[in-house]
Amino acid sequence: GGVGGVRIGVHVTLVPGQATPVEVIGVSTGSGASAPWLNINDLGQVTYTVRFSAPAGGSTTDAVLVDQDVVLTPSSPAPVAGRAWSTLLWEPVADLASSGTLAYKARLDESDTSNNAVLVVDDEIVAREGESLPAFAPFVIPAFALDFTGRVAVGDSRLPVWTTDWDDPDPERGRGLLVGRELVVEQGVSTAGGRVLTQFYYDQIAASESGRYVAVRSFLSGG
Repeated sequence: GGVGGVRIGVHVTLVPGQATPVEVIGVSTGSGASAPWLNINDLGQVTYTVRFSAPAGGSTTDAVLVDQDVVLTPSSPAPVAGRAWSTLLWEPVADLASSGTLAYKARLDESDTSNNAVLVVDDEIVAREGESLPAFAPFVIPAFALDFTGRVAVGDSRLPVWTTDWDDPDPERGRGLLVGRELVVEQGVSTAGGRVLTQFYYDQIAASESGRYVAVRSFLSGG
């Protein structure tokens, strides 16, 4: 199989400028499975994650690619003074708009474990662990909420479409879909056709390049 000009299988090819071949398209999860999620913009550019094989005596490296160009690795500069990246997150991690805007999730080093997972647009932090947004204050984004709450989409507006949990004690709530920092769909509150949205899949969202349209797969009350 392959994507963006990179193919894997019996004959694994190199990405230009990389010393080791692609081991997995889609960053491997802890179970050993892979998540080959892709985003494609109106220019046909494909954004996806890979894992490069380990060099002799070294370790594997995860990266975000646009077609065959590496745009983000754990060694890339981080947008926080004095902090470095630790890892890219396992879920669908990045999207590139036709305008060139890049949105992604990643995890900073462990020097401050209270806020090391972040959502970034063009090197500007939009949200991070431990933060309370006006949309769901006084609750905060708990540890690991950004790690496992799905994909990111971004269009020419530079406003990322993303999902997160927050620490609302009500088990029916505490999850939402946001555009930028504005909450547009809240689990247990938002309605469609007079029925309450009771659950949605945070890894199954999509947005148009213009940012005008957003789609999310969800369940409604009443079956």
